[in-house]
Amino acid sequence: MKSAILILILCFLSACNSATKKVDAQTTQGSEASSLENFCAENHCRKNRRVTFMTDGEPVDELLELYWPIVQGDKISLLPGDKIYVEAEIVDGMFSNFKQVEEIVNDEKTIVFDFQQMEGKVDMMLNVKNPFQKAMKFHVDMIDFKGNAHQTSSCPVMSGGGVYEHWPHAIPEIILSNIRAVELTDIAGCIY
Repeated sequence: MKSAILILILCFLSACNSATKKVDAQTTQGSEASSLENFCAENHCRKNRRVTFMTDGEPVDELLELYWPIVQGDKISLLPGDKIYVEAEIVDGMFSNFKQVEEIVNDEKTIVFDFQQMEGKVDMMLNVKNPFQKAMKFHVDMIDFKGNAHQTSSCPVMSGGGVYEHWPHAIPEIILSNIRAVELTDIAGCIY
């Protein structure tokens, strides 16, 4: 009898603990949404962006009423289906002064980023075109379905050329950072 009562007490305490976690998660989500709304009130965020892609499980088809901008200072955020044009300059060896544009007007300084899912597969592909006279290298972080970042390798983008990156799984978002100009002799291959 004492064992049964002890088990009931433990179950009750466990349920209370999980309820607390749910409330904390809801509070966190609410503050994140408020933070996003405040940020987007003063910045150019993505609005009413439909995101669709396949996973190993069910397909994803979501309408993001409000989402962080593509250009985030010195970083680029890409969702599946994004094909974007970003004007940039090279300052002190770094690509900077990013400005997202609707079409290519200054082809000598407009980088093209195209993040797509391969047709009929879960595989994702990133195509980057570099119009600059310097090779380009950047870090890529894959954002998983829980919002966690995972580093992955990326290959250099030759000057005046392009590169294709491929991953054999669905990726909800990628973040490109540390976008820098490199000399061909400095290129160590496809690394983070």
